[in-house]
Amino acid sequence: MPDHRLLSRPAQTSWLTVLLAISAGVLAAFQVGKVHIALSSIRQSFSLGLVNASWILSALSIVGLFAAIPTGTLGDRFGNKLTVIAGLVLIAIASGLGGLAPSLPWLLVSRLVEGIGFVMVVVAAPSMVVGATAPENLRIALAGWSAYMPGGIALITFLAPLVFAHHTWRALWSCNAILLLVLAVAIGLLAQGARPVGARAHTRRPLEELKSVMTARGPVVLALIFGMYTMQHLSVMGFLPTLLYERFQVPDARIGWLVSIAMASNIIGNLAAGVLLQRGVSRSSIIATASIFMACMTVGMFVLPLPFTAFYACAFAFSCFGGLVPSCVMGAAPFHAPEPSLLGATNGLLVQGSNLGTVFGPLLMSTIATHLGWTWVPVLTGGAAAIAALLAGNLRATTHSQPDYLASEVIP
Repeated sequence: MPDHRLLSRPAQTSWLTVLLAISAGVLAAFQVGKVHIALSSIRQSFSLGLVNASWILSALSIVGLFAAIPTGTLGDRFGNKLTVIAGLVLIAIASGLGGLAPSLPWLLVSRLVEGIGFVMVVVAAPSMVVGATAPENLRIALAGWSAYMPGGIALITFLAPLVFAHHTWRALWSCNAILLLVLAVAIGLLAQGARPVGARAHTRRPLEELKSVMTARGPVVLALIFGMYTMQHLSVMGFLPTLLYERFQVPDARIGWLVSIAMASNIIGNLAAGVLLQRGVSRSSIIATASIFMACMTVGMFVLPLPFTAFYACAFAFSCFGGLVPSCVMGAAPFHAPEPSLLGATNGLLVQGSNLGTVFGPLLMSTIATHLGWTWVPVLTGGAAAIAALLAGNLRATTHSQPDYLASEVIP
């Protein structure tokens, strides 16, 4: 039985700390988006084919697939603020060195190091948000945090052309390094330096703590739901430029803006989920409804012979309603962690589930499209949606059978 005395929650929310933590997530997401928009330039620099270039794209996800949970445990032990700062500095160093890369192996190694820093930030920052937020503001604060990925990718997609107008992709890497270092200093000077939620002496070994998280039903269900979501969302958004070009002959200049707008619409869903949760709508209902809606939109995109406007409306709605899912999943971590001191490790498991979908989703979708055709893609998205909806029902059962250790503070 978790000890409620372990909880150390502020009476008032430090919104500056919350904003700095979200900003750390946004800059971490820059490292995902910068490669997407600079990939053609990188391929020209190193004369790369699609296969070699794909390794540059997937490096961050591969690191997250293996390092997320151990990194969360480190954050619980050494403090989330320190972990976020160290992660930002590590990304900055790797990005700066990557901008100097004379060869593909050098660039790949720098991307792997960026991946380690990325995981440190996205695992520890939500715990930092929780530790700085009063109970009545927790759902809204975590909804804001859940927008870090679409927000970061959309923002870097808008800003990068300003750099490319006068410089190469290497300058973009250097600009990222400078921004990351500035934010690391700002967090060190301005962010609230609270201990992790439920901070206490860790008397168990790290492997025992990992086992506690990985055998707890709530965190595992949340991680699987997150994986099913990313399998749909990032796969469809990743191939959206290809579809816009092949089906509608949209010029390259317009494709970037259209994809950015569709990706940014995800933020609307992120924030809407926080409002719905604040008004008492259950997480399981939101997750199930949003997942099924996403699958329906892919039928419109891949099966129906829609004109451009209707097709893009489906893509926009797909991303927008999809944003409801990560907000619900990330916001549920404090309620389903086995105990307060394992919140970071629980966040790590969610990130690991997310990366599972990120790594295998595009692979499965491209295989289906290559061998069966694009019209069969909804089989994948529909299957992922059905699994997510079923898991959401299991999440409701988990909540009823295993009371949340924060329930008395947050849920009326």
